[in-house]
Amino acid sequence: MDLKLRDKPDVEKAKKIICALVYFSGGVFEGKTRLNKAFWRAHVFYYKNGPGLLSQYPIARLPEGPAIDDLDDVLVVLEREGRIELSSQSKGKYEETVISLSSSPPTLDEEEEAAVKEAIQWIKHKTAAQAADESHRLSTGWKESKNGDIIDVAFDALSASELDSIKKERARISRNVQWAKSLIGSEFGR
Repeated sequence: MDLKLRDKPDVEKAKKIICALVYFSGGVFEGKTRLNKAFWRAHVFYYKNGPGLLSQYPIARLPEGPAIDDLDDVLVVLEREGRIELSSQSKGKYEETVISLSSSPPTLDEEEEAAVKEAIQWIKHKTAAQAADESHRLSTGWKESKNGDIIDVAFDALSASELDSIKKERARISRNVQWAKSLIGSEFGR
């Protein structure tokens, strides 16, 4: 395994999820951008419906939206392990990566499988551009971070009212901290 990947949490689980996404797409998945968005959405769906995070593997903020951190390295390792085959095809004016499952399907528990299947339904009829645009709109973590940052999927799983409530609470705490600082400053001559 590549040294970069060795230091990342939950690499084996990430590889399993990628293989499951390919499997539930009929054994072939077209496009790395779409794969990135499906991986992210599986994590969001799992967090909304399940007992926490689907995996601890980092999802990074890229200009195109949420993405599997070091995806190219993960795919190379999966291919080297004989679990997938990589090829490419022309898609308009672009070359698109095609990922084919070349091993038996991964075993997931019921909640994990449901999240992966929901992600496949979500991505199924979207182009890469549509998936990227929608991820920009839906991902609070993407909107509030800069390129290269790791996205907190938990924020992406919250409803608008839950996010609004958190923002209001954060603003209230910030006001209280500022008030306390000014009070302490006036008491001690600062």
